[in-house]
Amino acid sequence: MSYLVEVNHLKKYFPLKKGVFSRHKDFVCAVDNVSFGISKGETLGLVGESGCGKTTIGRTIMKLIEPTSGNAFFDSNNLFLLNPKKLREIRKKIALVFQDPYSSLNPRMQVRDIIAEPLTTHTDIKNSQLRDKVLELLSYVGMGKEHMMRYPHQFSGGQLQRISVARALALNPSFMVLDEPTSALDVSVQAQVLNLLADLQETFNLTYLFISHNLSVVEHISHRVAIMYLGRIVEMGPTKNIFANPLHPYAKALLSAVPNPDPDHQQEEVILTGDVPSPVNIPEGCRFHTRCNYKMPICQRIEPDLKEKEPGHEVACHLY
Repeated sequence: MSYLVEVNHLKKYFPLKKGVFSRHKDFVCAVDNVSFGISKGETLGLVGESGCGKTTIGRTIMKLIEPTSGNAFFDSNNLFLLNPKKLREIRKKIALVFQDPYSSLNPRMQVRDIIAEPLTTHTDIKNSQLRDKVLELLSYVGMGKEHMMRYPHQFSGGQLQRISVARALALNPSFMVLDEPTSALDVSVQAQVLNLLADLQETFNLTYLFISHNLSVVEHISHRVAIMYLGRIVEMGPTKNIFANPLHPYAKALLSAVPNPDPDHQQEEVILTGDVPSPVNIPEGCRFHTRCNYKMPICQRIEPDLKEKEPGHEVACHLY
């Protein structure tokens, strides 16, 4: 299968600062040997607890963080091997929407300048053409001319995220990394932003990497889901398969905690014991075995690889 975006054996270790005379150096294993692909027009939801490495993957793909090893391909171009000039050209096709719209928008700039900034940096559009383009981008996200001269502090969180999306669309990207784009918003506003993203995807044939810890949101917008634990993907597959039949014990625990609106639905909650191990000192073998109710002796010795259990549904667990 050909992918628009493909990540192979991605690793990102952050060195920990020690004393001046210390010879031993520890590392935070934020992302450890992660591989996946995203087809054109598809949304891959990347889920997991805080600190599991989701955001690091997104930022490493964008080359905002240098990888430790591995490769990331966009439209057959290896992003980690491109020279600065070529990378600048490719970056026009990749956009990022940050988690917190309050901190990602310059409070001293008016909306028209915020949205126009990518256009003035990367294109020759000026004057009336630039103004018309900004108005067009605002119309895509349900805003208009009356919003152009305002500053970020004059908007609600949902409106600011719409402005962030408009800015991300400025250079006609084909791939967008959405880093928890709804987590700072009220539930009713979350639905509006999710519907907006779904409409834009259909209109412009966009490809999304949707990073979130909210499983209900991921279920709503994603075609496939990848579940992360402590720097690795432990299960990946079509959204319907993952939510109807989770295989990995960690995935089962996560999904058991999702509220179900059906009062007749009987669901057994899986309670995990213990804390998430430190990414500085990852357990030997399966990194989930310290909290797993199904652990076997092999789990403490050998780390399982992702293997296909059903068509397109992969799981990294010795149970299978």
